[in-house]
Amino acid sequence: MSHDLISIINRKTYIDSIYFQIPFNGSGTLNGEKIEVEKGNYKYKGKIKIDKENVTVDLYLNNFDDKKLMPSEWNGKYELNKNGL
Repeated sequence: MSHDLISIINRKTYIDSIYFQIPFNGSGTLNGEKIEVEKGNYKYKGKIKIDKENVTVDLYLNNFDDKKLMPSEWNGKYELNKNGL
């Protein structure tokens, strides 16, 4: 999967990551509004769904300045890393 236009042109990908501090442990659905953000940043709307093997991210930044929801670049379904790395 390409992350940006340069990656498409170069036909290369790179490893990228994001860190969400999730305030619960186990399976279930987390409301995006419960995810803490640094002061001055937009809060999240949407949800993160966690099951035994996958995480589905469906988050939007609540841009209250422009009155619109901006989809997260990280939206999608991911496999959990069982090695803890």
